[in-house]
Amino acid sequence: MHDNFIPKPYRKNPITIRIPPDKIEQIDQLAAQYDISRSSLINQCIDYGLDHLLRDQDDRGPGPSGGV
Repeated sequence: MHDNFIPKPYRKNPITIRIPPDKIEQIDQLAAQYDISRSSLINQCIDYGLDHLLRDQDDRGPGPSGGV
């Protein structure tokens, strides 16, 4: 696990997504390790990924389309 990523509990609205079974197993193991729900872990992973994706894009400047 990356040193800057620290899972923590918080509330969000429910949605439905499809995830391969092997990834669900990994997610469930991590959620249990941090004593948080599967949903909370997924949401935090999305937040972390988007934050770093946007940060990386800011470092490189806008792409051919002029932005995200």
